[in-house]
Amino acid sequence: MAATRLHLVLLLVLVSSATAGRMAYAYWIHSPAESVYSDMAAYYRQALHLSNGSLGPGDTFFPMGYPALIAAADAVSSHPLRLIALVQALAGGLTCLLAYLLARRAALSPPWSLLGAFITALYPPFVFYGSLLLTESVAPFLVMLTVWLMLRAVDSSRWRWAAALGVTFSAASRVRTHFLPFAVVIAVCVWVGLHRQWRLSAAPLAVTAMAALPLLAVASAVNSSLVGRFVGPGTNGGFNFFMMQAEVASARHDGWVVAPVRNVLKYQGRYESDAPFYYEPYFYREGMRLLRADPVRALLRACDGIRESLGVGLQTYWPASQGPRDRRPFPPAFQVMRVALIVSARAFPIVLVLPPLVAIALLVARGTLFGRAQLIWLTVAGVFVMMLVTSLVFLADPRMHVPYDGLLIVASVAAAHWAWSALRGPGRT
Repeated sequence: MAATRLHLVLLLVLVSSATAGRMAYAYWIHSPAESVYSDMAAYYRQALHLSNGSLGPGDTFFPMGYPALIAAADAVSSHPLRLIALVQALAGGLTCLLAYLLARRAALSPPWSLLGAFITALYPPFVFYGSLLLTESVAPFLVMLTVWLMLRAVDSSRWRWAAALGVTFSAASRVRTHFLPFAVVIAVCVWVGLHRQWRLSAAPLAVTAMAALPLLAVASAVNSSLVGRFVGPGTNGGFNFFMMQAEVASARHDGWVVAPVRNVLKYQGRYESDAPFYYEPYFYREGMRLLRADPVRALLRACDGIRESLGVGLQTYWPASQGPRDRRPFPPAFQVMRVALIVSARAFPIVLVLPPLVAIALLVARGTLFGRAQLIWLTVAGVFVMMLVTSLVFLADPRMHVPYDGLLIVASVAAAHWAWSALRGPGRT
């Protein structure tokens, strides 16, 4: 009992320290107010349009979940960006708590679970992106919460967990639309967790869907009314697909230039678009045209995209190479963070990808991946599939894996625990 209380105290101290450290970094070293450019400026501009009721078709390009958070902060505070920094710091601290809870759900002991939470607290991208107006600041929390609620819905027969799962999943998808395919992972995991019986899993899945659909339907309806045709919660999918195929650094339409989503160290030039960036059919057609014109080159681009997403290509850890757009010198702590980001990006495939992949391969070889006791690993396998498809087809940037890194940290710690137990021998951990 005393050991349990000690672990809880240590967890509370860790979560509090992680929150306080993120607040300190965002308040005194690199605040969101110093980074209102590129994608950050686009989110802020969209939030202002949402606040004053001047939304237009261009505001459908990014999903409105994160701009809505900025707009809410603007509505209740005279210093909205400082409030955003506070909210994002709290989200970072709670992500550490969820890392602990998921590690415990993966049958790790309290010390090993605390190790997972500790790594999550110190993980450089989580600290850095918490100081920016980017979805990566809150997406890790939403992803971890979605996974935890999914497991609660499996473990409990109470409908409120399934309803909470649906609401959280829809909120996460409103922040980052490429999280929508996670619905398949949820369906498979609930089915496996409820003994692979659709009769048992149909009810919680129906509750989850009913709780998730209203927010997604409203988002789609608003965007459709702005564009004048049916669209989804975001309209940047076609443009991202096209930019994955086009070997250019940026694009322009009617004076509007989109910041590069491809590697500016390798690609040059600007694409002059005949259609606005939110017109997805045009960009899907153009992307398919480029893909069919040279399939071999498209395959090489896709492979290079995986390398970039893993952090082993030439891609810089954007926006780690950027800084405040005024003339003040960078604080020393910010320079340290830039180095830490580069190191963590390079270490990512070795530390957070390889160990979970080896563990999943072992479970597949044993034929136990689709067992109820392996739901965490089945979820991680689904996340890897989503990341692979995204890197191959839509985007290739180390930023893209950040929302899932908390889950990968838990999986890597669990894999390390397996290796440690094997080395120590049966019955000794």
